[in-house]
Amino acid sequence: MRIVVYEGIVAFKSRPFSISRVQTYARTLARGATILLVMSVVTAGLGYLFRLLLARTLSVAEVGLFFAVFGFINMVYSIKSFGIGPALIRLVTEYRSARNFEGIKQVLLSFFIIQFVIFLIGTVLILALRRILVDSYFKDPMASSLLLILVAASFFFVIITTFRVFFTAYQKFTYYSTIELFQALFVLIICAVLLPFFASPSIPAWAYLASFALVAVWCFILMLRIFPYFSVRASITWHLLRQLIVEGVPVTLTILLTSLLGYIDVALLTYFRPLEEVALYSIALPTAQLLRYLPKALSSTLLPVSAEMHLRDPQRLGSRLATLYKYLFVVLVPFSVLLGVFADTIIVVLFGSDYAGAAPAISILAGGAVFSNALLVTQNVILGVGQSKAYFRVSFAGVLFAIAANLALIPRFGILGASVATTATTLIMFLLSMRIIRRVAGPEFLMPYFLKISLIAAGIVFSLLWLRHYLQFAPVIELIVLSAMALVLYAALVLVFRILSLKELLRMLRVVA
Repeated sequence: MRIVVYEGIVAFKSRPFSISRVQTYARTLARGATILLVMSVVTAGLGYLFRLLLARTLSVAEVGLFFAVFGFINMVYSIKSFGIGPALIRLVTEYRSARNFEGIKQVLLSFFIIQFVIFLIGTVLILALRRILVDSYFKDPMASSLLLILVAASFFFVIITTFRVFFTAYQKFTYYSTIELFQALFVLIICAVLLPFFASPSIPAWAYLASFALVAVWCFILMLRIFPYFSVRASITWHLLRQLIVEGVPVTLTILLTSLLGYIDVALLTYFRPLEEVALYSIALPTAQLLRYLPKALSSTLLPVSAEMHLRDPQRLGSRLATLYKYLFVVLVPFSVLLGVFADTIIVVLFGSDYAGAAPAISILAGGAVFSNALLVTQNVILGVGQSKAYFRVSFAGVLFAIAANLALIPRFGILGASVATTATTLIMFLLSMRIIRRVAGPEFLMPYFLKISLIAAGIVFSLLWLRHYLQFAPVIELIVLSAMALVLYAALVLVFRILSLKELLRMLRVVA
């Protein structure tokens, strides 16, 4: 077996393609996705508890201020890794095979230096513009201290990013998956201890700073278990730095566009609308994205698998992708429907009546959540088959549309406008991405399946709205009873319309087992 590099993605080339090889890919994909899914779900639960804690202990405006500053910091430092991750993973993998520990340490130090320089540039800009940002953008004097605390936290995140790439290259996915888990756990514990006594948005900022520092130390301890860091000498060379930078430029542009897509709505809400609406949207968006952890786990393992399958047999890759998309839609659609219909009950039960205004936004975002989750899978397949430039064009088109839509809708409609803009942007990017997938892999035509699922979903939506109007249950009882009825009806209709067969379900279970 020899390692080959395909558009910056590490793949493995050995014996000819075979059915057993495909089954191995499917089993690897399912098992790897299951591990990452479990860890992601636990981490997401901790993160959601963190938002619940903030909503129950801080005012709506204070929650909005924290997430506005937090989003701004993330946007500024989004390119800190400069897109070097794939190149670093490739080099570490090669050096590891050759037992070249000096080369590994040299690459890690170079990666850290590049990140640190970008961090310094971002920090200087933030500090120079801090007064303007506080007075004209955030419009709250407390934002000044939040900026300083979160800037300090971002330094430790630079260290953590280096370790995350190192663990990925060493295929230590257990170590990798514990990083976000411990980070979320530490933040939640610190806030749970301090917020009841000091109800201030600076507490979660300090919690992030302490959490990142602790996790950085934890990652270093884990690295020493598998890599002889102190016994290896290494020097930084300009040749290596230049090589990493050159390879990272195209990916950096895509990361920058993706970051803008993730924060343009919050940034414009912060500028045009009150902080209370920022808080409502910061609750609505993660609630609508609760189902993204299944496709996120799948996408993490799809990238290298799709790279090798595309090299060997693109037609078979297309067939597998068609099946995967069908399963995704079957699983995601009913839960998106329930989330959209019962958004008012869910948000009031979890966050209280102060956040009831987020319910309409959740209903809109839930409609686009299916495409948002499918897009996570699609983008990794596109990168895996070596179409990074094509996906850059998709991201660029998405950013332009998102900026125009948010500018047109947010000043007048607030979070409802942001929700419509986000949903429309996701749908457009998904359709453009599927055109790329069809061109390079030729997946089977999915429209009949999607139309059937859409009709079933529409029927269930109208049925639930009709039942909610005529039945008088307590909100929680209504949510439980009608959700159970809807899921049973949905499962029956999926089988009746032959969207999914019992044989396919059993096949999926055999793959996982």
